[in-house]
Amino acid sequence: HFFFVGRVELFERVREDDPLVFCKGAYMMVTQSLRELAAKGTIGPAKLLEARRLVYIGMARLACTNAANEDFAAIGLTLQQMQDQIDAGNMLQRARLAIRFFDQIAAAAHNEVIAVVAQSLTTLLQLSVNEYHKSDKVGTLYRPELDPLRWEMLAALKGRDKTAVENAVSHYLDYVSQAKLMAPLSV
Repeated sequence: HFFFVGRVELFERVREDDPLVFCKGAYMMVTQSLRELAAKGTIGPAKLLEARRLVYIGMARLACTNAANEDFAAIGLTLQQMQDQIDAGNMLQRARLAIRFFDQIAAAAHNEVIAVVAQSLTTLLQLSVNEYHKSDKVGTLYRPELDPLRWEMLAALKGRDKTAVENAVSHYLDYVSQAKLMAPLSV
């Protein structure tokens, strides 16, 4: 093994693998670590919701500053595609697009570190959607009340209004929590 100590001057993501962390004497993937903690009951929906809140608000605030018009157009297209999938009755694809929505906000933040952290949460969401799909219950994840909140987030991003985007993300996650939905599963 080789260990390098230094200062990061440039960070580029070249692989799609989950990031490594050192935990309990071993290197693990961040997502694997989170998944194992969730499976053991060490972290529950409330803690995952809290993490989603902090990460999503942080990335949305960064996107208010750093996003380009192309980022807004891509997010808007995803929202329209989500509606199209609802109309077509393809709830699995709609759920995947809902996950993409937050990925696109992370990308619009143009911050590689926040993108890696957000990707770990995304992977957990994707695993949950896949489990619901296997049980033929993916449609139960859909909450129409969340659709206007996503459009509200996009409007706040376009307006570069950090307070409004923070409020929209908070309202979104508050609904997820109040509806007694499993926090990491709600898309």
